[in-house]
This record gives sequence, C-alpha cells and structure tokens, in this order.
Amino acid sequence: MKILLDTSILVAAMIEAHPAHERSKHLSESNIVGGLTYDAVILYTAFKVEIDRIVTLNKRDFVRIYPDIADKIILP
Repeated sequence: MKILLDTSILVAAMIEAHPAHERSKHLSESNIVGGLTYDAVILYTAFKVEIDRIVTLNKRDFVRIYPDIADKIILP
C-alpha cells in the first residue's frame, strides 16, 4: 500500500511533544509517497513566481523532479 501524508501528519510524527505524535509516528515507517509530491508543488510555485534560486537541503530530490533546475539550486 502507498500512503500520501499531509504535512500535519508529518509534523506530528517528527515532534514528540505534538498531541498527535503517538498516533502519527508509526506512519513514518510505512511505504510513504509524498515528499516528492510536496517538492513538485514547491517547484511549480517557484516557477510561477519566477524564482532565481532554490535553497534546500534536498537538492537531489528537486533535481530528480526537474533536472534542468540543478543550476538554480543551492545548499545553505
């Protein structure tokens, strides 16, 4: 089964103090799709507003979605 998680679930799964942490943390161990989906939305938005650079810790993911953008991606 493939699962797409909303960011509210991702945040809850990562933050132990979150009220929904216990209910959400097991989902991070599943066969989850979604990270690339969110990255694709970010890229779409970036193109719509004609960005010059993308700053990310996940350059590989963005390049995997759209290789031609590699020269616009920088690491902090």
